[in-house]
Amino acid sequence: MTAEDFLLAFRNFVGRCGKPDYVLSDNAKQFKTTAKALDELWQKVVRDPQSIDYFSQKHIQWDFITERAPWKGGLYERMIGIVKNALKVTTGRKVLKFNQLKTLLIEIEATVNSRPLTYVHATEPFVIRPCDFIFPKANIQLPTITNEDVEKDPTYMPTSAGGGERLVEKYQKNLQLLDKFWRIWSKDYLNLLRERNQLEHKNIRGAIQRRPMVGEIVLVYEPDQPRNNWKAAKINDVIRSSDGKYRSCEIQYMDGFVTRRALNHLFPLEEGAEVLSLSDAEEEESRADTE
Repeated sequence: MTAEDFLLAFRNFVGRCGKPDYVLSDNAKQFKTTAKALDELWQKVVRDPQSIDYFSQKHIQWDFITERAPWKGGLYERMIGIVKNALKVTTGRKVLKFNQLKTLLIEIEATVNSRPLTYVHATEPFVIRPCDFIFPKANIQLPTITNEDVEKDPTYMPTSAGGGERLVEKYQKNLQLLDKFWRIWSKDYLNLLRERNQLEHKNIRGAIQRRPMVGEIVLVYEPDQPRNNWKAAKINDVIRSSDGKYRSCEIQYMDGFVTRRALNHLFPLEEGAEVLSLSDAEEEESRADTE
């Protein structure tokens, strides 16, 4: 890759997503020896006078994380990791054509960027997604041809297909790949949210299991959830069992439906409610024990 190729790729990104003011990337010296050639190429391209001049003219600040401190890239590395894992499992040994792979990657990008980050207000159903900062309230959901449609009527064809059976078949196969990615990635992402929440509460005596708070908006795990459809609900009550442990919550979905769910089916939003500190958690637990 030359500096010109790199700038063309970066301009493509700017054309799709808008011009960033700040770019943070890995520092090549932290990479493994096996990637040395690629690292040197990356450094040469990004530090090329042509690239530096472009960023200067566009007022774009390019920064690198500290050398030999890969954990400083943790804010994006874990997300990249679960996306790569889901993509690898999804494609398996399939050999995709260039345009098929390109389309799948763009659709995966849209799926990842439509995840809920936080809510505007506890009483409002609107949840902020990464894509809302670029395309507010964008609808990236593709029309789905369900297996039920095909099974009930083998001659089923969408009205817009115009008799293109082969085209519709390819479209359905592409959607199946995207659905498979969604099933794998969404589960990994929910587990990441839980793990991230626990890591934030580690202390000398181990990790604190933070109890969900009344009024908090959480994501609810539902099996066979449609692609890009995240179930969010507000916690009305944290239910205490007879043994004094908290194992379930009463939740209210955004449509008003009230039900109960186990705690292990509830996940904090990526940028959700403030968590209790160690002392606050102990005081809250002590207060609950005296009730």
